[in-house]
Amino acid sequence: MTPARRIGVFGGTFDPPHHGHTAVARAAREALNLDRLEWVVSATPPHRAAPIADVFDRFAMVTLATLDEPAMIPSAREIRRGGSSFMIDTLRELRAEAAGAELFLIIGADSYDDLDNWRDPAGIRAVAQLAVVPRLGANGPQALNPRPGERAVAIEMP
Repeated sequence: MTPARRIGVFGGTFDPPHHGHTAVARAAREALNLDRLEWVVSATPPHRAAPIADVFDRFAMVTLATLDEPAMIPSAREIRRGGSSFMIDTLRELRAEAAGAELFLIIGADSYDDLDNWRDPAGIRAVAQLAVVPRLGANGPQALNPRPGERAVAIEMP
């Protein structure tokens, strides 16, 4: 088996996963030409209220949502690690496993705008290219305004 060279990371509570999530995942996989897209189920999100569904139920729902998508992998990384779920830890773990691969963090424009409040935003930007899904505003999709030197691309949604 050839190792994945382009890996997408799509994290969230997925409480529950829905058609919007699968549409984003498909669009990102296609736009970025990903070999693999990991749906990382957040065990204990530090930035929001506790999910309604149990973490194992959310993982099972993600497994069902990705069943017919061979390049989409449900990931229990943050569940196994336990404690608060921080994306930088997940990205570093992936980097250690797939040293030569390109990593892409797939996030919504709202998360992109809030990234400086995440744990180690500079580390996140150094480890992964940001793939930002625009949110519709009053005048259509919001524009992506990357910082100088930041690796960020917009994912166009159908």
